[in-house]
Amino acid sequence: MLGNPPERQLEVYVAPDERGERAGLGLAGPKSLLEEVPIIGWASLSTAQRLNIPPHSHDAFEMIYMIRGSSDWWVGNSVYELTPGDVYVTRPGEHHGLVNAMMTPSEYYWMQVQFRNNGSLPNMSTKDALSLGRDLSAMHLRSFAASREVAHCFQQILEEHRSPDPYSTSFAQAALHALLIRLIRDHMVYARRLERSETTRSTLVREAMDLIDQGLDKPLSSLGITTNARMCDSLFHKRFLTEVGWTPIEYRTRRRIQRAKAMLRENRLTITDIALELGFRTSQYFATVFKKATGISPRQYRDQILQLREPVLSDAMPTDKAQSQSSSILPGSGLT
Repeated sequence: MLGNPPERQLEVYVAPDERGERAGLGLAGPKSLLEEVPIIGWASLSTAQRLNIPPHSHDAFEMIYMIRGSSDWWVGNSVYELTPGDVYVTRPGEHHGLVNAMMTPSEYYWMQVQFRNNGSLPNMSTKDALSLGRDLSAMHLRSFAASREVAHCFQQILEEHRSPDPYSTSFAQAALHALLIRLIRDHMVYARRLERSETTRSTLVREAMDLIDQGLDKPLSSLGITTNARMCDSLFHKRFLTEVGWTPIEYRTRRRIQRAKAMLRENRLTITDIALELGFRTSQYFATVFKKATGISPRQYRDQILQLREPVLSDAMPTDKAQSQSSSILPGSGLT
């Protein structure tokens, strides 16, 4: 009989400097193949865990790619919720961290990339490296949907570390360059899509989103978000998915979970009262939906949030998939 899977699996390759700080956070592992990559790793958590990730900064760019699950990260005064396929990027010297040091069940890649003092990278022309560094620094969206090629590049770099041969450094370096370029291109695509969505969303979809937001405690069928006189249900659902990124049901579920998190953090209402206020039939059904979305129960979420109160998420909730990648200001958080 197979035993239970480990709660945490970790694979990491590091190249610490003489102070032991390049890799950060005291992690140890086999040596990185690339001098420009102080650390690269993969992690999988089967249960919610508090991680030893205090507020910190690096002298390198840091990238996190979410494979499975979700997590909340902050940089400066802004918080970013990562879901599968999202990437989160911080610049050298920026103060950042994991919200409440709590990681829900998830799987992700992460990596730091350090340019030389003159802005160059090994085996890349100085002109191209300077351009790459400039474009990475100029990315104004810290979290955005990345293409599958980004995950593939992470996989290639890690595979070369697992089974190195005389060509592994060159192959890993090529994959790194492809990853950085892909990140810049994906950011450009996502930023353009976000700009279009803010100006081209139809009146019908905007009205439907408002109705859902105002009636989270009501059955979706009772909101009357579309009528046969204006558009049949199937066409409306297709348009909503195209313009928002989720179906109406998915959008409503996501909004309810976001509101539930805010109410759990406030710690004023019981879990049963929160369930009823958000229109769930029972607290048990609420707990089932919440755990499916977050990997932990509402009680576990509240208990872990109360143990570590800073920084905390604001109560502002994103209104669509594009905005969910944008920052939420943390009033009074003390983060600068």
